[in-house]
Amino acid sequence: MHAIAFRSLLALALIALLAASASPGARAQDRAPYELNGIFAVTGPAAFLGAPAAQAFKAIEGYVNSTGGIHGRPIKMTVLDDQTNPQVAVQLVNGLIAKQVAVAIGPMATASCNAVIGLIAHGPVMYCVSPFINPPSGGYMFVQGGDPIDGGVVTLRYLQARGLRRVAMLDSTDATGQALDRATEAAFSYPEFRSMQLVAHLHFSPQDVSVAAQVAQIKAANPQALISWNLGTAFGTVAHGLHDAGLDALPLIEAGGNASATQVKALAGFMPTDMHFLVSPIWAEDSRVPKAVKDQQAIFRRVMHAAGLPSDGAYSSDWDITMVVIDALRHLPPDPTAEQVRNYIAHIDHFVVPNGIFDFRFGNQSGAGQTIFILVHWNPAANRFDSSSSPGGHPVP
Repeated sequence: MHAIAFRSLLALALIALLAASASPGARAQDRAPYELNGIFAVTGPAAFLGAPAAQAFKAIEGYVNSTGGIHGRPIKMTVLDDQTNPQVAVQLVNGLIAKQVAVAIGPMATASCNAVIGLIAHGPVMYCVSPFINPPSGGYMFVQGGDPIDGGVVTLRYLQARGLRRVAMLDSTDATGQALDRATEAAFSYPEFRSMQLVAHLHFSPQDVSVAAQVAQIKAANPQALISWNLGTAFGTVAHGLHDAGLDALPLIEAGGNASATQVKALAGFMPTDMHFLVSPIWAEDSRVPKAVKDQQAIFRRVMHAAGLPSDGAYSSDWDITMVVIDALRHLPPDPTAEQVRNYIAHIDHFVVPNGIFDFRFGNQSGAGQTIFILVHWNPAANRFDSSSSPGGHPVP
């Protein structure tokens, strides 16, 4: 073959090879990855929530890459540990700002999310894993789940439907406890709950080793139910206090962060017998949700099973919000700005996730309302959480 002709054929072959490698059909793993950071409380007091959430975050990486990645690029999930410390969360977010990232998942704890809101007036988009904050509407922080007031309404609706109208509250003074404390207190003023009465309203520090004095006051008020918003070791403190006071049978509503099989089993010897947790629908396989939501729950459970992880509790806490971000990254131009990500999420009006259907036209930065909450109880015989209510708080048979 003539040398010039051979070189021409070789050049054409090289051009074809380069074109193929740059085509939309090229394998995601052949491209430079898109890094998505997640700030979780992997260590510290909230590690019982943050460590599972971080594991689930990494499992999502494989699922996204198996379904095409981001514009043909693989995604790389990077976990950052804020140690359940708001100051560390601030340092990590400042690092992300310096790197000019457009979007990140986290932080995890309510106090950490509140600490970083002021840093992101111009981005990046941060998607707080705690549902118990109220970021500014139209801002760069979005939040997982419904507003705290929605949680308070759902809780009171459930108790009222059971005929439990004399209610006491015993809430911790940490950020999560106080956010729900204020919201639930406000919910008592709703016309829907005019027949309900808050007969005792007490607080305790998460570091307290006993709530005997508070429980004694609650017992004297003779409530029909108790709401106690707290997390972690404080949950055990309240359970011990009720047991010691002989109030094991008093209906108790607890924060969803405590709906952990490990936590419940550890407290089995003195666990209240009528206890329910405010959570999202994914916690219960029997949750009363639309078929489209059930289909998304099935996908979530398959991905978690493939990763060797449980498919409820804290492992589900960041799935919905990460899927919202992935959807934004797939629809926006490659390497979008923080403003583009924020504007895209703010206009989502029908996004089906395992916990419901998001509509960000609510303007509350979560895309969710009261139907994002249910009540569940622990079923020891089946080793799982079962529904106590339908989405929105109405009791189930």
